[in-house]
Amino acid sequence: GNFQTKADYLIALNQFLLRRLERGLNTVLVIDEAQNLADGLLEQVRLLSNLETNTEKLIQIVLTGQPELRDILASPVMAPLRQRIALEHHVQPLREHEVEPYLEHRMRVAGSDYATVFPSGASRVFYATCGGCPRLINLLADRVLLAGYSAQERPVSLSLLERKAKEIADARRSRAVNGLASPANDSLRSRARAPRALPPRGSRDRARRTRPDRRAARRAWRGTRSGSPSRAGAARGTRALPAAGTVDRRGRC
Repeated sequence: GNFQTKADYLIALNQFLLRRLERGLNTVLVIDEAQNLADGLLEQVRLLSNLETNTEKLIQIVLTGQPELRDILASPVMAPLRQRIALEHHVQPLREHEVEPYLEHRMRVAGSDYATVFPSGASRVFYATCGGCPRLINLLADRVLLAGYSAQERPVSLSLLERKAKEIADARRSRAVNGLASPANDSLRSRARAPRALPPRGSRDRARRTRPDRRAARRAWRGTRSGSPSRAGAARGTRALPAAGTVDRRGRC
C-alpha cells in the first residue's frame, strides 16, 4: 500500500492482525537482544501492545535479552512498558551436572552424538570456563568443533578443548581488565548520562558563533561611519567561544 505516515502502517498492521485472528491464528513477535534497542524503539514496542479487540490482544510480544534488559526495564522512563509485561522469566546459569546433558541435547539436535565428539571430562572444562552460561558454552563448543574438524580429531582431544577454553577465558579477562563493556552496558550508561534529547553536535556552537559575529559586524559598521571603530563592541563580539562539541559533552556528563 501507499504508506505515508506511521499511522498508515499501524492501521495496515491492525487490519492484518484482525484477519489472522478471524482465521484462528495467533501472532507472536519475538525480539531477541532487546537490551540493545534504543528507548524510542522500546516505546514503539509498547505502542504495538495496544493493538487489541474488546476481548483480547492481537499480538503477543516476547522480549529476550541479556541481564541488562532487566535493568533497562526497571528504569523510571520504561514504566509504561514495564506495566504491560504479564510474565517474566530469568534463565539462571546451568549447574555443573546440567552441562553435559545440555551438550548431549545440542549435539543430538544437530544430528551427532556427544560421546563420539567430545572427550571424557569435557563437561568439567566447559563449566569451569563458562560458569554455566549457555551462550558461552555454545561459543566454546563451536570453536572446539571447528578446531577438531581442522585437526581431523574425533573425538577432539582434551588438550585441544583446554586450549580453546583458555582462549575464551583470556579474552573475557582482557575485556574485564580494559573496562570494555557490551553494547547493552554502553546503552545503559548513555541513558543515565543523557536523559534528555540534545540538538545535533555543534549546532549550538554554530548558532553562538553566528549571532555574536552579526552583532560585531553591525557595531563595527556603526563605528566606521562615526570615524572610530568601536573597540568595546569588537571585544564583546569576539569573546572566546566553547570548542566544538563542548555543549554536547557538558550535556552528557
